[in-house]
Parts: sequence; C-alpha cells; structure tokens
Amino acid sequence: MKDKIACSGCGLIVHRVDVDEESISVCPRCKTTIESRGMDFSTIIALAFSALILYVPAVSLPLLTAEVGGILEKNSLLTAVGYFFQEGYVLASGVLLFTTVLIPIILILSILTMLIPIHFNRFPYVIKVAYKLFTLFHYWVLFDVYILSMIVASVKLEVTTELLLGSGMTFFLLEFILMFFLLKWFEPYDVWRKIEKSNYRYQ
Repeated sequence: MKDKIACSGCGLIVHRVDVDEESISVCPRCKTTIESRGMDFSTIIALAFSALILYVPAVSLPLLTAEVGGILEKNSLLTAVGYFFQEGYVLASGVLLFTTVLIPIILILSILTMLIPIHFNRFPYVIKVAYKLFTLFHYWVLFDVYILSMIVASVKLEVTTELLLGSGMTFFLLEFILMFFLLKWFEPYDVWRKIEKSNYRYQ
C-alpha cells in the first residue's frame, strides 16, 4: 500500500505520484489535491523561528489602547481573553484562547520538532507525535477571529472613546503574515518523503 494513497476528499485509493516543486497530484474523481511539494526545509525552519520570536510580543503587548474619560486602557491578546471571560462570554473566551494563542505556538513547535532533527539527519519518534499534532490542529488557526472581535468591540465603544494602535500591533500583524506563509509553504507529507528515502528507524 506504500505506492497508493487515499484521497482526503472522497476516499478514492489512487497510485502515489512523485511530484516535484512545481506540480501537484489531484484526485481523478473529485479533483482534490492529493500530493504537492512545499518549500525547502531550511526556509520553513527560518520562518518558524521568526514566528516563534514574534509570538511572545504578539500575544502579550497591547494591540489597542482605548482612552475613556482620560483613562488609558491597554488591551493585548491575553487581556482580551480575560475580558471576554470576566464578562461571561466563556465560550468566546475559550475559542479565542484556543485558536489565537495556543494553536499557533503548537503548530510552530510541531514544525520545528519535525524539521530540526531531520536537518541533522536524525529521526526520533517525537517526529511522529509532532506530525500528528500538526495535521490535527493546522486548520484551527483563526487570527481573524481576534481581528473581528476587535472590530466588534470598537463599534460597541462610546463615540467619545479614542482608539490608538498599541505597540503589539506591529508584532501581531507580522506574526499573522509569517503564520500565513508558514502554513502555505509547509507540506507535512514532505517529512514522510524525507524519512522514507532515509530508510529510517525511529530512535
């Protein structure tokens, strides 16, 4: 069965094709992309490290500063989660925490856990764990949820409230861009291709 693969769209079993960087393999029945090649691992590692560096200021520094009655209120991603929770929006708080705080760092660390050992021609069992985590969570990155929540909160503020961009907004936008390209250019199946060619055994 190593020369065959199931389509994720319709379940059709098709022969595996060795695609290059400029081509993709599609299902003959539903046209779902079955296999494609991502960016080279060195580029992905560099993007992941950059995203990791920006992650802390992106979630902890204030994104918006609201001036209400002469009092400045600074709101970061983490304080927004706390605000929704304190106001009784427990579900919204949980979704915001999960999709914009936890999932990005899980994906970044999963990618680094897979690619750094492979870069040094090592294949520990943790690669398999990281692979499963990535494939499980990579569809759950929803930075736009927080952006939408900021817009909604801004509309509900009083007209006299003055909104200012916080120092964390630059880091947040850069993190958003890095995560977009990281997930766009990283192809998880490239990890298995590399491992299969190395005739590995988990260490």
